[in-house]
Amino acid sequence: PGVQITEINDAQGLFELDQALWSVLEPSPGRPAYSHIAFTSKNGICATVQRLVHLAGGLSEVVEAINDSNVQLCALGADGQVLESLGLPVHVSPAEASTQGLVKELVKRGEVLGARVLCPVPRVTGGLIEPFVVPRFLDALEREGAFTVRADAYITSPGSEAVDAKPEAELLRDGHVHAIVFSSTAEAQGFILALGGRNVVTESVKRHSVVLAAHGPYTAAGASQILGLPIECVSKDFRTFDGLVAALEDAFRKRASAT
Repeated sequence: PGVQITEINDAQGLFELDQALWSVLEPSPGRPAYSHIAFTSKNGICATVQRLVHLAGGLSEVVEAINDSNVQLCALGADGQVLESLGLPVHVSPAEASTQGLVKELVKRGEVLGARVLCPVPRVTGGLIEPFVVPRFLDALEREGAFTVRADAYITSPGSEAVDAKPEAELLRDGHVHAIVFSSTAEAQGFILALGGRNVVTESVKRHSVVLAAHGPYTAAGASQILGLPIECVSKDFRTFDGLVAALEDAFRKRASAT
């Protein structure tokens, strides 16, 4: 694994997360309600709901509190299915399943100006650098007149150490890997750390003409910056991973026809 996802487990982090989430369950003059909760990943949904359940005492209590409020739940693409599976509604699902697509959708709806938006996002640790996606998302909302509340809801850290990834490194080095697929910029960072560094990866990719693929243009831009190589295979429809599979099929088909 390029990254691992874990719960917030330090006292200060849990205190800050809980303070943000109590405004969902029990808003008050000193703890104003949110107009929107903007989820940017399935991990964010799961971590947020899990902590809300802990605070409220059960899932039914969380569902009731949210349904009784006016908060609008926002999710990207297939992530909305996670909310629905928990009995929660999806109020906003942008046509472009990205954080920037969500900003555009809220602007289009006239809901962003004056909005108070809770943004459950990852805390990036362990030598990984926070990708530009989240800060740019918060900045874009604020430029359009929203007030954002960032809540670190879970932890993203490297998923493997170099000693654990020796078999994968050997496969890449020896030309047995035909494609490398990234679903996030953090995965690209974790992959490089696990396989021994950027030069090791890029040399093998170039030598064996490995296809580099990414789930959507924003991940492609971030992964390209991390690797220092262009990402040639990018899913056009990134609401689900079906679009990425289709892009890979197209890339291999083009390579086959060129030989």
